[in-house]
Amino acid sequence: MNLVTITSINQLKDFRNDWSIILESTNNTNPFIEFEWLYEWWNYLGEGKNIEIIAVQKNDRFVAFFPFMYTKKGFTYEYNFMALGQANYMDVIAYSFVLDSAIELVFDYLHHTRKRVLFNLHGLLESSNTPKSLEAYLKKRKIEKRSYRIVTPFVDLKTIHLEDYMKERKTLHGLDRRQKRLRSLGTVRLATSHPEEMDIIFYLHNKRWEKKNDTSGFTSQEKRQFFRQLAENESGAMRVQIESLYLEDRLIAFTYGFKCRGRYMGYVLGHDDAFDYFSPGRILVKEKIKKSVESSSSIDILDMSIGYEPYKFEWNTDLDYTIRMVFSSNSIQAKSRRNIIWWKEWLLSGIKKRRSAVLFRRNTVGKIKYLVRNLRSTKTVGKLKPDVLRTINRLRKFFYERKKHLVLKMDLHTNGLIVTNETFTPITIEKVFSDIDFKDEAMKEIGKRLYRGFIGYSSAEKLSFDTICWINQKVIRIDGISYLEQLRNGTIYIEGWDCDNILDICASVKQDVKAKSVIINLEKSNEKTLRSLESKGFIIDKEIYNRTYFGFKKSAIINGGKRI
Repeated sequence: MNLVTITSINQLKDFRNDWSIILESTNNTNPFIEFEWLYEWWNYLGEGKNIEIIAVQKNDRFVAFFPFMYTKKGFTYEYNFMALGQANYMDVIAYSFVLDSAIELVFDYLHHTRKRVLFNLHGLLESSNTPKSLEAYLKKRKIEKRSYRIVTPFVDLKTIHLEDYMKERKTLHGLDRRQKRLRSLGTVRLATSHPEEMDIIFYLHNKRWEKKNDTSGFTSQEKRQFFRQLAENESGAMRVQIESLYLEDRLIAFTYGFKCRGRYMGYVLGHDDAFDYFSPGRILVKEKIKKSVESSSSIDILDMSIGYEPYKFEWNTDLDYTIRMVFSSNSIQAKSRRNIIWWKEWLLSGIKKRRSAVLFRRNTVGKIKYLVRNLRSTKTVGKLKPDVLRTINRLRKFFYERKKHLVLKMDLHTNGLIVTNETFTPITIEKVFSDIDFKDEAMKEIGKRLYRGFIGYSSAEKLSFDTICWINQKVIRIDGISYLEQLRNGTIYIEGWDCDNILDICASVKQDVKAKSVIINLEKSNEKTLRSLESKGFIIDKEIYNRTYFGFKKSAIINGGKRI
């Protein structure tokens, strides 16, 4: 067998056919080692990297490819698989009958030519043949190695009975309830998105992760064109599939994934954080599984990809593991570098298994990085002011806070209300989508209220958050003091009012929902506002006091003069 080294992308083109035939014959389902995926990665992200693909030739036929790249640190060469940081899985491209001999030939060659060499090989699926062949080679050569595993959950679609499978997960995070509430807003559908929608997909992902530590780099400027190009690719066995959840034709959740023969691997799952409360990502996963089973698609494995995120274990039926294998030559320099990586990988493996540590790194560290990154730019300092103020306010409230809320009530039967200025009518989600930019921060507040059962009313021709008042027929909910109370039949709770429009709101709603009485709350004991409300027919129903000392809260309610 002979070795040929490929070091340029133009040279790689000549091997497309040989490469693809090997993967077709082995029924490869790993999208990251398909020729089209690695070719585009090299084309868009490989500039400046020392790429060295070693091809193995036997009897004038290419039978294996080893997709390496390397860095030189001091006197030591460190070899990795290509696309480190972007490819979740990686492997040797080889016919099974030559895998053992090809591994022996290539690694002996690199040990001999590089002398001081370290191998840090990521993304080897434990279920594939390569880890076993590599371990056999290392044992034969008496080379010490260490392996680090990360869980890789997946759904085996061939083995599940859909009705039983879904029944077991029916009450998961109240998913049925959340889905029902989402559908109450409008038409919800799962559909395949087109590459032309990549801009909105990038926006939604970046919006959600802007203040978090996003290790995927999915929306970084240098990677956008790469992922866009993959989505447009129509050759080979690997295809990008973007499945999205739409509410009234507005994209609110997506999964950007790769289909490769019988496997679909979800690469990035994201959603519009304005709809966080509805769990659109979980709904999307559920609908994707249902669609894959019911349509009898060619997908046998729905791969949740690497990681310990809880939602993956809510849906998976089986587990695989992805291995990082680290070993080196016997030189002092290579072994010293290897030992450092061993220690680092051991530490990272432990951290990834601790959910609290992962969340701290993702959320807290991510927020700090966001603040530091934007403080350097005079153009974005203004954007930080609300974040800084919110942080200061949270700290102040933790140490000490005292609040007084008045709950006021008006009997609509004894108050002959008529609309004098404005007629308030219910708003629809179509109207919200039409009038309010989806990039508006107010969309988060609107999404939260819709999930909590509020119905929006407005008299404005063009909606904005400030022109919407909110009606709840089931509960009084005062977020500032975490107060919740069930309402009696015929009683409604109103938010978003002001003294000038409260009677028009009550008159409009009275007829629409057949309300008998109205509840509102006044955040502060504002005597002027209180007198105005009393003159309109409101009376004090309750006084709620809330005090916080160093995170400990104490509440008292005065109801009809009696403390409870």
